[in-house]
Amino acid sequence: SKGAKSSTSKLPSSGLAEAQGYEAKYLAFEAAAKRSERVCFDDVPFPATHILKDLVRTLDAPQQRKVVRTWSRRWHPDTWARYNLHDAYRAAIMDRVLTVSKDMNA
Repeated sequence: SKGAKSSTSKLPSSGLAEAQGYEAKYLAFEAAAKRSERVCFDDVPFPATHILKDLVRTLDAPQQRKVVRTWSRRWHPDTWARYNLHDAYRAAIMDRVLTVSKDMNA
């Protein structure tokens, strides 16, 4: 294993700034969610639909597979069972997670 490097660490510069900005927001969310008592809807940095598709277009095939696998795991509904979702926002969060997951696979 090459360590826990970000999946965007070796990306070409086109579209990279937005992808890195999103990745940083997600990693900060993930760290905070592990420490947090409850995750609310506004805590989740849902990606804009175009970010993954634009990012993938800039990559070679091996990196495309790596990024798509990472995002597929990240946005798979079962992954969200590890987070303590606030009851008042659980349905809205899961609806949005499903939408992101479906958009990624469209």
